[in-house]
Amino acid sequence: MLPTLKTFTSITASDTFLHRHRKDECSFTRHRKLPFTTVLKFLLRKSVKSLQRVLNEWCREADDFISASALSQARQKFRHTAFIELLEECVVKPMYQDKGHKRFKGHRLLAIDGSTLRLPTSKELIATFGTVRYMNGRQAVGVDSVESKVSVLYDVLNEIPLTGSIHPGRTNDIVASQQHLENLEAGDILMADRGFVSYAFFAQIRAQNADFIVRIKENTYEKYHHLITDSTRKDVIAEIERPDYFNDDAELPRSLRLRFIKILLADGEVELLATSLLDQKRYPLRDFKKLYYKRWRIETFFQAIKSRLAVDNFTGRTVEAIKQDFFSTLFVSGLETILSAEVNGELAAKNTRHRQQVNKAISFHAIKDSIIMLMFDPPPDFEERVRRLFIISPTLYRPERIKEKERLSLKSNARSLHFQKFARKVVF
Repeated sequence: MLPTLKTFTSITASDTFLHRHRKDECSFTRHRKLPFTTVLKFLLRKSVKSLQRVLNEWCREADDFISASALSQARQKFRHTAFIELLEECVVKPMYQDKGHKRFKGHRLLAIDGSTLRLPTSKELIATFGTVRYMNGRQAVGVDSVESKVSVLYDVLNEIPLTGSIHPGRTNDIVASQQHLENLEAGDILMADRGFVSYAFFAQIRAQNADFIVRIKENTYEKYHHLITDSTRKDVIAEIERPDYFNDDAELPRSLRLRFIKILLADGEVELLATSLLDQKRYPLRDFKKLYYKRWRIETFFQAIKSRLAVDNFTGRTVEAIKQDFFSTLFVSGLETILSAEVNGELAAKNTRHRQQVNKAISFHAIKDSIIMLMFDPPPDFEERVRRLFIISPTLYRPERIKEKERLSLKSNARSLHFQKFARKVVF
């Protein structure tokens, strides 16, 4: 907790941070009601309330008035890259500098996935992200929705986002994830669902000296279909040749050695995995069911930032405003993990029937309501204040209550565009 706090205070108080993340050299040079640091605080404390209501509450004790228009203009001088730097310096680096962070047999266990966010309607957003047409029930009338595709690289054991990106709504998942592969380190294990099955994608991961576990369909590699359908074979290693349409790409290897894992679920359904973890002694078949199931944590991460942090409740109608809201949410989600780690350890050590853990509805509210403000000018008892706020009303970890827990990939909750209206639990 303290390394993150010290880094955050040091970075946000420096003039170089302001200079790196302002729109141009003229931005935030004059004395205004909304200087750089104040805009940063507002964006980090993003609320589901109207902007004007938040500003009125902010100015309640200052005998002053700030309009929503003034904030909208000030934030256009502010670059979303500030939150990318804060995520890297205050969340990712402190996590891995702590020798107590979790790994699987020495590997970072990462997951990559994408999700769709509905955006406000404006000419600028339509031009940048495009629209998707949804049919209105059985009627022939279509409804155009402005949408973006967001992609996140996530550490499923330590529960922090490493990086994210935002793209036009119709962007392919693999295309959206390309820049995240640069963050892979030698020895990482990257997990992904069926939308990421691609020879080139696998080759790129191996080029980073990282490994992968990806769920596949039965007909993905028809030439090796007999290896998959043979009921007597559950763990097979095969040489996969480079597809003909990649022959002009000299950088791709001519073949890849893949290991096919076949897992029988409790309901009789079969799931297939393709992996580059070829050592059958170090990575036995029995590891893969529980191992790949951990990929589901990136799905619950997306649900958390949508239902708890209301990431799609955007506070502006410009491209920069959308990016500010998205990347600030990634930082806040990672910050909650860092700040709650010690309290979670304290709760887990209690002798109770079910393991206790920090209630995210409580922790996210505390971060938005008071902790962020305290971080800019931390009091001596900062850690104790956070502890008192987080330890209230803990939740219980009951794995037996997880629906379909035997499944490797649970069905998405977002079956309709209106799901979040019922799932969202506003906490700030």
